[in-house]
Amino acid sequence: MRKLYERYKSSLNFKITLSTILIVMIGIVTIILYTQLSVAKLSSQTLETMDQELNQLVVNFYADHLKEIASNLQSEYDKYFDEIDILGHTVQSYFDHYDEMMPEIETAMNAPFFQDHLINNGNWSQNQMDEPSTVFLGRYLLDDNNEILPNVEKLIKQTSILDLYFPSFAKYGANKIQIYFTGGEDMDFTRMSPWVNIGTSVYDVYPELYDLPIWQTFNPGLIEDWTELKNKVGIGDKKLVRTGKPVQDGITGEVNIGMTYPIWSPENGTFIGQIAYDIPLSHFIEYTEELELGQNGFAMLIQSNGNVFAINEYGQVKMGFNSADDSIKVNEQGFNTLERNLNDSAYVDVQKLNFEEFDQLTEVQIEGEAYYINAMKIDDFQTWSTEQGFLEDSWTIAIVLPKSEVFSMYYNSEKQINNQSKVALKEQLYIAIIITFFVLAFIMLYNSKLTRKLNVLTEAVKEMRYNHYSTHLEITSSDEIGKLSYAFNEMQTEIRDTIDKLNVQNERLKDEIDERIKKDRIIDYLENFDAHTDLLNKKALLNILRDIESDLDMPFVSLISIGIDELRKINDAYSFKIGDEVIQIIANRLSELVNDKDLLFRIGGDEFGFIYKAQDVESLILKCEDILELFKMPVLTSFHEVSVSCSIGASTYPNDTSDPIDLFKYANVALNHAKEGNRGGYSFYSAHMNEHVRKRMELINELTHAVERNEFYLTYQPIVALNSQKVVAVEALIRWQSEKLGLISPVDFIPIAEDTKLIVSIGKWVLNEAMENLNYMTQMGHDKLSVAVNISVVQFYHPNFIEDVKMLIDKHRVDTKRLTFEVTEGLFLNDIVKAQNVIEQLRNLGISIAVDDFGTGYSSLSYLKNLEINHLKIDRSFIAESLDQTSVEIINAILALASSLKLSVVAEGIETPEQMAYLLENGCDFGQGYLFSKPMRLDDFINWSMEKRL
Repeated sequence: MRKLYERYKSSLNFKITLSTILIVMIGIVTIILYTQLSVAKLSSQTLETMDQELNQLVVNFYADHLKEIASNLQSEYDKYFDEIDILGHTVQSYFDHYDEMMPEIETAMNAPFFQDHLINNGNWSQNQMDEPSTVFLGRYLLDDNNEILPNVEKLIKQTSILDLYFPSFAKYGANKIQIYFTGGEDMDFTRMSPWVNIGTSVYDVYPELYDLPIWQTFNPGLIEDWTELKNKVGIGDKKLVRTGKPVQDGITGEVNIGMTYPIWSPENGTFIGQIAYDIPLSHFIEYTEELELGQNGFAMLIQSNGNVFAINEYGQVKMGFNSADDSIKVNEQGFNTLERNLNDSAYVDVQKLNFEEFDQLTEVQIEGEAYYINAMKIDDFQTWSTEQGFLEDSWTIAIVLPKSEVFSMYYNSEKQINNQSKVALKEQLYIAIIITFFVLAFIMLYNSKLTRKLNVLTEAVKEMRYNHYSTHLEITSSDEIGKLSYAFNEMQTEIRDTIDKLNVQNERLKDEIDERIKKDRIIDYLENFDAHTDLLNKKALLNILRDIESDLDMPFVSLISIGIDELRKINDAYSFKIGDEVIQIIANRLSELVNDKDLLFRIGGDEFGFIYKAQDVESLILKCEDILELFKMPVLTSFHEVSVSCSIGASTYPNDTSDPIDLFKYANVALNHAKEGNRGGYSFYSAHMNEHVRKRMELINELTHAVERNEFYLTYQPIVALNSQKVVAVEALIRWQSEKLGLISPVDFIPIAEDTKLIVSIGKWVLNEAMENLNYMTQMGHDKLSVAVNISVVQFYHPNFIEDVKMLIDKHRVDTKRLTFEVTEGLFLNDIVKAQNVIEQLRNLGISIAVDDFGTGYSSLSYLKNLEINHLKIDRSFIAESLDQTSVEIINAILALASSLKLSVVAEGIETPEQMAYLLENGCDFGQGYLFSKPMRLDDFINWSMEKRL
């Protein structure tokens, strides 16, 4: 045997075999090592890529989710600030204007609704449960006779108006436990809604409060700090709203916070009292505790001082906290506070946490376990404490996520890859033992094949760097590389599924946001529009009034409050359906009066509001009269014809108030005044404007009967030919001697007569009187004189004007060549074609046409060329004053224009010989003015003319 072995050992076959075996063994070992290194590198790259991608997805997802959570909490919290700001401003405005409204307020306070029926039981006084709000006060506010102290009784009476607001504010809007008013120092009674038996409830819990002043007991120093802050920021500033810390209500046991708004005296700026909300934290706590953050994630709400007042039971255990009940700390004054500070945690790691630093997803260690934390601060608000005074506070919402849960897929994949690597190593060793007995060529071919598979796997891993997770490895072998490829394909599938799930969650979140936006739009419509008429509502009116300003073109901004008279009787007589139909029809009619600068509102069941911008008081009066005229038309409903009237109240800015928001209050005051004393009419808040309206209405009433009472008479002013100094015509001027009002100037009654269309009947009287007087002048020897009569624009365009003129000509048989109708330039602004037609008919009757007050009106002179005008009258404003350079240039231009158009010119307002000399020298034909004569009655003119021997 030994000889055989020695011979085989020395043979070439042995050497080749041995060398081959050694080479194969070295090759196998090398291949195994290379394969393991490649797999390890591939696994490392895969896990690293997965770690980066998952980390970015988690950061983005939870950051967006936290923003949405914080936005929801902020939105809910802002509702309370908005409501208490509205109520606080309303109450402050009430006290600011209390003296102005005192007579009306004291009258209203005598109504049974506002009476507080207080009963004294020896320890406190309190009103009855059937009253709108609870009113109670401790016995320290009573004198020795158990009578309420005078200053306290006065404030109780003043605040009884709050019974109108408190029940609505308590019932509607954001959820509140109580809303109440507490008086100032030494007047600290309480008015609270909804009604509760405060005396029994509070004093059963805190019997020591019978004789403890509230301010000195619970908030010592607050009034002084509040006053100092008010002097810095001003009354009504939002920084004055104080928000308390979470406390346990002594009556209900519920955790809540208090929000208070201070009220100040307008006289000396002293503290009157506070408007306060008791806000339940249950919504914020439940919202925070019920947030779903994976399987074991949780959220926390934290005050800036580290007090964690909202966290679910799982989070309490993980953070080492006591329960909310165990965290209530009893206060000697009776308000137990919820104090669960980070420092109270059983874990040192939690005590070191500072949530102001977690503005992004951050990894921390708590008791050896890794967590991800992200936090976001909600807007700051103002709070106060006896030790620190006023300071800014805030809430922080934080989410805590176990890293093991967030990266569970990563850890599972890592474990699976490691297990597969170990299995692959074992299988390679088994294969190496078998391969040793095969041909070296097989080993090399297999190694080449193995290398190709690894290259495919490497390229697939490189694709993952570019977020391509759909590269399927077509390696179906059952060896280690095949299994690794299978695991790699499964890993890509899990990554794609995770991304798809995240995308689905993002889409759901987007849908929720879109749905919330739709709801917000619906809520905005319901809050700002009246559903029945589609008009803006009272809330929209108040918002618009806050920002309204008058402009230079329209200095008056008025709120016209329109109240339908006796709408209740219409509802009772016909039905509420007919009443609603009447409201809709009235709304449509009122909408027709609205122009681009006006706004129409429905501010109540039978009230409309109208924001109107006007140039002057007259425009406002005309608008009110247009509204009244609109209501004179009967309302035709589906089954009935209903007669409806209205009363109107109006207030103007800045005449009545420097704060536009007060327009609503003042317009309602004026409306009530109209309903009480002028139903079916209108009233203004301003006494001066009401006096103006009263005089105007009185003037209109007297003007209506002036013709039938024969109160008008005509005066005549001569028109003189300047070259011969002879009277060639007279201008008929109307005068009014009222039996009741005395002599009224035409400047005062002519514009009103035109507004009311009474000028038509008055103008007809003037024409009749002038023609009759013209015949009388002829009988007295003045058969050459002409009579000029002023024609109003309203009269000129009246449908019966030409027929009335013809009728009067036939009646008096006057020579129409001796008649001249004077019209103003404004006549041609309305309808030049119609004006041309009327003038043509007058000219066919032989009547001359003169343009009065020429040069002061219509800037275009084209009508002089196209219309058959006979005379121009230069306005007295160019002559009566001193003839300065501007007046001279205008007069010369008019004379030159008239000369070129072959028109005669009459100059009005000549008072001095120098004026007459200048006009005569520059070609003026006729003159009129006090230099020749003032207007005279007919008999006086006849006598004057005889003296002048005309």
